[in-house]
Amino acid sequence: MPRMSNELFHFQHQPPGNAGPIARLLKKAITSKYLPFWTFHIPTAPYIAWLALKARSPFFFGATNPCMAEHGFRPMTKHQLLDQIDSAYLPKTIVVERDAEAEVVERTMRDAALAFPIVAKPNRGERGWRVVKINDHTELQDYLQRSNGQVILQEYLAQPHELGVFYWRMPGEKQGYISSIVRKELYQVVGDGRATLHQLVEAQPEKLPFFNAVRDSFADRLDEIVPAGEIVVLDIVGHLGHGTIFKAANDLLTEQVRDTFDKISADIDGFYYGRYDLKVADLARFKQGEAPKVLEINLTASIPSHIFDPEVSIWEAYRVMFYHWKVLYEIARANHRRGVPYIRISQAVNYLKRMAQRRLTQESASS
Repeated sequence: MPRMSNELFHFQHQPPGNAGPIARLLKKAITSKYLPFWTFHIPTAPYIAWLALKARSPFFFGATNPCMAEHGFRPMTKHQLLDQIDSAYLPKTIVVERDAEAEVVERTMRDAALAFPIVAKPNRGERGWRVVKINDHTELQDYLQRSNGQVILQEYLAQPHELGVFYWRMPGEKQGYISSIVRKELYQVVGDGRATLHQLVEAQPEKLPFFNAVRDSFADRLDEIVPAGEIVVLDIVGHLGHGTIFKAANDLLTEQVRDTFDKISADIDGFYYGRYDLKVADLARFKQGEAPKVLEINLTASIPSHIFDPEVSIWEAYRVMFYHWKVLYEIARANHRRGVPYIRISQAVNYLKRMAQRRLTQESASS
């Protein structure tokens, strides 16, 4: 094991709940949905520059996950990653072309025993873009017609708990490390047996901007009285930009959980650093090693999402970010010593062009 990895394995999280008023205000400001997301990373820029100087490459991080084509600057599709995982850890999942005929899509779903409702998402995309719950073939065909690439169709899971688990492993080692677990409270309302869905939504005024994006999906239910205790999930996307609340859940980490993710990760050739987004049926059984259902894997650009818990101070958030950049650097250097090249400037330029075009596509489709 490389010399630095021992130190990296002994990182200790500070428990949430110690954020003072100034720290809370700074955290709220810098993670505001009204600011570009990259502003959150500004404080880490000098440290990243220092690591780049040490590595003698501004794009050293491209060697962290060799499973990414062109070493980080042309990532694999979501399905290419999921396809390497044992099916026991996955929901039923297929990929279809956006221009596929309805009969072909229906036959492919039947062959995979995939029934409505399902979740549709682009095979390439980020930050919850165009992730939609689909209830029937009409909605699916409409979704496909508005897509601009391959689409993943995935079993809609009723498991109540959605988590993000950040996992990393040094090259050459069989045992990895879980450095972050976040529990995602999706944007939802809970019925009281008296209020209508519309009234329950209005009772959360700070989240109304998120509801506006999904209002059409609930147009025929707004005047319904929601039974007491019934949970209505308004947005299935576990992302800050969709009204999700993140809660630090590092207390869920056990040896059994780590063993589970060692098993899952061992099947992904060239994967050493990233975040699993997943669903679990029961948190207690998850801690005992029960298999989760992996929805998606986020690679080198991943963030340990528990830092977005409102109770995690801004100082702790950046301490965790600096730590993960150190981990990323050490893994990249270890892979580079094993023959994985760093990214060339020409690859970086081509990547930036592709990303700019993708962002423009996403913004125009969302407007």
